[in-house]
Amino acid sequence: MVNHLLTRLTFAVIATTRSLLIGLALLLSACADPGPAVIPTDIDTANIKASLAALTALRIERHQRLILDAESLRRSIDELLLVPDSQHQQTAQAAWRNAHLAFIDLATLPFAKPLIEPLVDSLAPLLYQIDAWPIEPGYLDTLPAYPDSGLISDLTVTITPESLREQNGFTDSSEVSLGFHALEYLIFDRDSADFLVSTLASPRVETTADAQTNANEIIVRRRLVLDMITTQITLDLDHWPTESTESAVDEAGIILTSEVDRLLAASLQTARLAITEANRLLIPGEGHGIYSHSTGAALKGKVNGLNQIFFAPINLGKVLSPLAADAVAELEKTLREAADLCDLAAISEVQETRLGLVLLTLPDQIEALSAVMTKAMADAQVKS
Repeated sequence: MVNHLLTRLTFAVIATTRSLLIGLALLLSACADPGPAVIPTDIDTANIKASLAALTALRIERHQRLILDAESLRRSIDELLLVPDSQHQQTAQAAWRNAHLAFIDLATLPFAKPLIEPLVDSLAPLLYQIDAWPIEPGYLDTLPAYPDSGLISDLTVTITPESLREQNGFTDSSEVSLGFHALEYLIFDRDSADFLVSTLASPRVETTADAQTNANEIIVRRRLVLDMITTQITLDLDHWPTESTESAVDEAGIILTSEVDRLLAASLQTARLAITEANRLLIPGEGHGIYSHSTGAALKGKVNGLNQIFFAPINLGKVLSPLAADAVAELEKTLREAADLCDLAAISEVQETRLGLVLLTLPDQIEALSAVMTKAMADAQVKS
């Protein structure tokens, strides 16, 4: 049965993400006709430019790593389909972990420049198609208690890329048929024998009349789904905005102080998502990456991303320290404790509770820095 609370939380996350993206679009429209910008005397614009340059370099590095890891995932799935055994399954699992964490590491970073408007509108649906969670596994495949459940067993549904896209989130956000977590379920929760047919003519078994009538029909359909999900992930990652496509303004048209506000807004969203993930860390059957036991790693990716934004290598904290040195120091302390807790190999209930409390302070700390920046801008405007 679908957990309706989790569904509401997921919709809330998607809605909040869309609100953030709309907010970025408004910032973008403001940048179109910037007018005179008054910079607070305590703000060193060279530090802002250095932060944006470091963010651009880090996003390029992360994107290149993601492409390589996605290619490795594609190869490992092909090899698993060619030889469905435990060794190839473990290789595919390792490749999945690398690719998924590479995506989280990239997606956690704010965009280096404002997004052009079409990308603002398409980003939330693309994120859902790549990384939707939690998922209802019985929607995709059979369960022990429901042997006829799932799209794979439903012979009225033709397995094609188009049908999988159509079925993705069909009536509920947990009805997931695409993306990293549909793939995660198939290669972590299913046995390698679930992909073994009697005759393997090629790594990818095509839908033929014989395949649809033999005893391996369900296995053939499962193999097709595995192959198509992997292919769609690769295609979707190709559409994720890169440094060459995301900017709507050239560097001369950017109001540097607005960029600081934009990075703070994106960081606030990341902190809120981290709280959502921490709240599910110890709940059985829930969490971001439950089948691969990578929920903690996914959360750590967000905490590390915030550390990199405010401190090395992006150093937004250095930009803000002249305005609020104590607040920046307190944020650094909070992020350090959160990172230490995320690094634990096994987290107890007490430690998980502490982690949740630590993360709960992050939004307030980031909002306080944003308020300081807003006040400094207002004061500078008055003095001018």
